Amino acid sequence: MKKKILKFAMYDEVFSPIVPIKSLVPDWYKAIDKFKDGAKQYSLNPPNVTVKACGPYMDSMLTGYALTAPIDFLVEIEDGKPRIRHRLDGHFFGERSANQEVPAPPGFYSQQFAWESKVAISVPEGYSFLFTHPLNRVDLPFYTLSGIVDGPYDMQPGNFPFYIRKGFSGIIEAGTPIAQIIPIKREPWKAVSDLDIIKDAERNHKLSTKSMIGWYKQNIWQRKSYE
Repeated sequence: MKKKILKFAMYDEVFSPIVPIKSLVPDWYKAIDKFKDGAKQYSLNPPNVTVKACGPYMDSMLTGYALTAPIDFLVEIEDGKPRIRHRLDGHFFGERSANQEVPAPPGFYSQQFAWESKVAISVPEGYSFLFTHPLNRVDLPFYTLSGIVDGPYDMQPGNFPFYIRKGFSGIIEAGTPIAQIIPIKREPWKAVSDLDIIKDAERNHKLSTKSMIGWYKQNIWQRKSYE
């Protein structure tokens, strides 16, 4: 199958490029064992598998590309509000009104900022790109809002709104994933109720319980390719 190409161009070669998000899997996820409490094998009583055995969770962290912070950002708290600074000349983020229509997520300051990406991205014909906070990256000290861009369209550097987690101060390093880019093929869809699929779903459940662990990955999961 011919590979689709994600074309991008950095406005300065020193900036962190777009990379497959699988290259930025966090250390905390890598450190999780498949079984709880140091166990070496599967147990039914009590069940001891961890999220490491969940194929859909894993796929969410490997799918698509990462838009990364182009430089280091220093976050400081002044008068109870977050302030962001950096050393390089130029505009790399924007500060917006604290009274935005979009409410801040719980646990985040109300002050809204926006990443200035410093990268041009080409969205191909027939596709849309979902830009969203890196999936399952609740460890990051910020939260990026989501948006979808349709192609064909050569995007100029865009603004991606985000919030800072309450209590965080420190450096958001260059190369940190600030948004996940997931290509979506545009096709017409319609939601239809179909009770017949219950039979197939129950059959799949029985098939999955024939194995102690790993049935979904061995029989349903398909490898994706993002380079």
